[in-house]
Amino acid sequence: CRRIPDEINEVCGCNPPQETPAPTPNPTRPPNPNPQPTPEPTRNPQCDVCGNGRSVNNPFSVVEVPGYGMTTCGDLQSDGLDRQISSSDCRRIPDEINEVCGCNPAQLTPAPTPNPTRQPN
Repeated sequence: CRRIPDEINEVCGCNPPQETPAPTPNPTRPPNPNPQPTPEPTRNPQCDVCGNGRSVNNPFSVVEVPGYGMTTCGDLQSDGLDRQISSSDCRRIPDEINEVCGCNPAQLTPAPTPNPTRQPN
C-alpha cells in the first residue's frame, strides 16, 4: 500500500511536476554618472624645496612663489614631495623661500668655555 501512491501519482499526474524557477542574474554595477579621468602619470622627480635635504622649519609661513602664487611653506614642501613641481621650478625655489620658510636655520653657537678659576697643580 505504501508504494502504490507513488506509482499512481506519477502515472495519473496527481502531483504535477514543480516548475524550476529561472536563475537569478548576477548583479551588475550601475554605470558611474560622474566618471573621473585617470590622472596622467607625473614625470617630475621629487623636489626638495629647501634644496639642502632639510625640511622647512616654518611650515605655516606664507610665501609667494612665481607660478604658484601665495602658499604655505608646508604645502609647497608637500607638493615637492608629491612630484607636483617641475624640475626647472624646483631649481629656483630654494633661493626664493629660504629665509621665509626657514630652510637654513641659524646655527646655535655653543656658549664659550669659562676660564679656569684656579691654576692647575
